[in-house]
Formats: sequence, C-alpha cells, structure tokens
Amino acid sequence: MDANKNITLLIADDEAAIRNGLSTVVPWEQFGITIVGTAEDGREAYDIIKSCNPDIVITDIRMPGMDGLQLMERVKNEKLQTNFIILSGYGDFKYAQKAIQLGAKNYFLKPIKIDELVTEIRQQKEVILQTNHIHSYSAYLNVKSEPKEKFLKRLLKNEFYSYEEIRDEIRRLELKLNDSPFRVMVFSIQKNEEREQEDEFQQINYLLDIVSEELQETRYEFLVSGSGELLAIIHTLQQGDLPVNYRFLAARCLKRVKRDSTMDLAVGIGKEGASLTDCSNSYKTALMCLSYRFYETEQRIFDESILCTTPPPAAANQMDYNHLIYLITMNQTEKVRESCREYFSQLFYVPMPPPNYIRGMCIYLITDIQKELGSGKEFSQAEVILPINIIRTMEELKAYMEDFLVECANKQGAGENGSRNQIIQAAEYYIKSHMGDKILAKDVARHVNLSDVYFTSYFKLKTGINFRDYVIRIKMEHAKGLMERMPDLPVAEVAAAIGYDDYRSFYRVFKQNTGVAPSDYNRNSGRIP
Repeated sequence: MDANKNITLLIADDEAAIRNGLSTVVPWEQFGITIVGTAEDGREAYDIIKSCNPDIVITDIRMPGMDGLQLMERVKNEKLQTNFIILSGYGDFKYAQKAIQLGAKNYFLKPIKIDELVTEIRQQKEVILQTNHIHSYSAYLNVKSEPKEKFLKRLLKNEFYSYEEIRDEIRRLELKLNDSPFRVMVFSIQKNEEREQEDEFQQINYLLDIVSEELQETRYEFLVSGSGELLAIIHTLQQGDLPVNYRFLAARCLKRVKRDSTMDLAVGIGKEGASLTDCSNSYKTALMCLSYRFYETEQRIFDESILCTTPPPAAANQMDYNHLIYLITMNQTEKVRESCREYFSQLFYVPMPPPNYIRGMCIYLITDIQKELGSGKEFSQAEVILPINIIRTMEELKAYMEDFLVECANKQGAGENGSRNQIIQAAEYYIKSHMGDKILAKDVARHVNLSDVYFTSYFKLKTGINFRDYVIRIKMEHAKGLMERMPDLPVAEVAAAIGYDDYRSFYRVFKQNTGVAPSDYNRNSGRIP
C-alpha cells in the first residue's frame, strides 16, 4: 500500500437513499478516506472491488442478485484483501453470526447511527495503516507524546462516557484542560500535489511554532490529525478569566503566515461546547465550516456564521435530465456545456449551498446519465465519485463536469481510435518536448484544452498511471539516456537538463526509481561497444 494514498471505501446497498446519503453526508475526505464507488447490488460491488481494491466495504446483507454474505464469500474465496462492515435491517442473529464467520469487522442494524459507523470506519483505517506499517504524519510529530495524542483522538471521537473519565485522564497526563466552555479550532493547510513531502513537514513544524506562540496566554492542547491539519482545543476563558476572541486569534496566526511564507492556510472554528464531552461536535462543526473553502472567497476564517441552514427545495432531487441526455446523444458539445451551466445555476438555491450538497447532486447527475447511456464500462462509478469528492473548488468542479459530459457526448460519435486518444498523444508530446522544465498538470491540461482536475482523472483512466508518476518515469528514463550517451556529464547537469534545480531532489527521486544513486549508475550499460 502506498503510504501517501488515502484509505478507500466502497458503499453497497440496494436503497439509493442510504448509498447516496452515506457517500455525500459524511465529510470522508476530511478523515483521510476516499469513496471509490457505490453499488446497488453485490455483483456491481464485486466488479468495483476487483477493479479498485477498496480497503473497506460497507455492504447491506439483503440485496438483489448477490447479497452481502455471498459477496463476502466470493471475495474471501478469491483471496481479495478488503475489510467488510455489514448493514442490515434484520435483527436475526444468524446473519451477524455468518457475517462474523466470514470475517466482518462489525455489524450494524438499520436505522444506522452515522456517528457510530464513522467511528468504526476511522478505527478500521488506523488498523489498516498500522498493519501495513504506514506511519501517519501525526504519529511522526506526536511520537514523544503518544498517550496525549491517544487521549485527544478519543476526545474528538466521543469515546468517553462521562467527564469523570476525561478528568482522570487530564490529571494523569497533566494537560492544560478543564471542564469549562471551549471550542475546537482547525488550522488547515491547502494540499498541493506538486509539493514535496519534506515541504509538508516543514510547513507543519512552522505552523506548530506560530500557533504555540499565539496561544501561550490561553489554556489549550493541540495535535496534528493528519498531513496539513492542526487541531487546537481552546477554552473560552484564558488566564485571568478573560474571554478568548477566536477570530482575532485566527487572524493573528494568518497574518504571520501570510507575511513569512507562501502557505495557503485556512482556519475553521467549531461551535462552543459546554463540556469536553462535546468535543466531537465542536470538531465536526469546524470541519463543516472549513468545507466552505470550496467557494474560493477571500475568507480564510470560517465559523458557524458561514453555514447554510436552509434546506434544498424538495424538487432538487427530481430534476429532469432528458434534454441533457438528448444533447449528449446528439453530440452537441457546446449545448452540453450550456446545459451543464444551467444545471449548476439551479443548484444555487442560496448564494453558497452546502458543498456536500453540490457534490452529491453532481454524482446523481453523472450516475443517472451513465445508466441511461449504458456507459458504465467506459467510466465506472469509482472514476466518477473519486475525483468529485477530492475536487477542491467550485470552479474546478464546474470545469470537471463540463469536460466529463462533453466527453460522454464525444463518445457517442467517436470510436476508440477517435479524438480521445489524441488528447493523450498531445499530452505525451508536450511532456517530452518540455523535459528541461518543471512540468505541471495544469500546463499540460491547458495545452490539451481541458480543466486541471478533469485532465488528471482522464490521464489516469486512459494510461493507468497517475500524471505525476508518469512525468517522473519519463524524466528518469531521459536522465538515464543522457548518462549513457554522455558518461562524463556531471550529475548536477543531468538534473538541470530534466528540470531539477535541487540536486538533492533529483538524487532522491532517481534512487527511488532505479534503486541506485545517480553517482553509482552504470553509465556504460546502454552503450554499444
């Protein structure tokens, strides 16, 4: 398992409300969990498991065609590695017994308690990471304070039954917390695909220093919950019983970050809790507030005032897609784009609807159109849901949806050797003709007239390899060719020739890809005697 990838999750249930609810209501991406697909029966789930190999599968027991137990048996017989969590509306113990015999990690009766299910999945995530010897960055930073880290994580997961339990742990660990009103603040660094892992480490350490200095007059504890996310539990009264101005505190941290770095930082402020037993709710509110970063406003501090409390209109889930399907079928690409823009305008029943609502409605649209066109083989649900859930901004989502629907239209009028493969050919030509530059996905996407997010998803679909990994592979092959043709060429010049200004970065990547350091590479291996 790749240490940098998220834990992946598949949801299988014949009830559309449960499938779509679980996939869109829970902010999975905030927990380091990626939805790779949803399935309405066991057969569809099995196909997704075969193609995507999800780490965790949530499945109903009773489904048409192939039920959840049959799915588990088939996966077990084929020795596919995945963890199952069972849902069922039936209380008969024999179902739970059979599921446990087949290796189910847990068994939940409907109606489901979302908090309990999410807690179970997050615990399974930690087990998977530990089993595969993947050490999260939070563990790296908190290794010297592991008991405190475990306590704070339990606090955020709402795993304590009373404040007495919490109080005993606070005393044992000598923490700066007590049973008084508090808020959870989340300092979130925007992820960047192009950023090296070392840069992430440096940014988190830098952020830790700033937050620690700004909080020195308050009672607080903090931990790093994942790469790019720092959590602080802060009491509403600081020393001398003076109230904490959370927005002012966040503004001070942001001002220092903006002055001294290029870090893209945002701060989410959770709702006030009366007791530390409410810590989980305050944390979830902070994450929900941060999700509105999706709209790319100038705002960098997000609190409850930004949350949309107006429910969507009842007709939102009953939009008529027939005209759009007709346009796709007729390959009228410009009208498809126009219709897609109209669809988005209908979603904005308020200026900023909940981001998860927008994502969910986009998944509804593409899923329904795929089924109508019978194009599930070309673009599977995993390939639809995964990019939609990780898209960072509204504008990126609009561009992705337009490109995706236009591609569906092009598919109606082009064979496998049509214009779609020309996109990959054009991308490969651009990469090979810019070998000495730092090649970014956005530049290649612009060259082939696609949006950044859609291009990277499309490239992976057509080539089977991530764009960034492909670029690295081509650059390393080019570097080996240079060293074989010119054995006396200094390594620093080889690095510069393929766009690496930093020799250390080139050294590390070359060794990861070839197994040897550049200085140890046999430069005569490819030469003709």
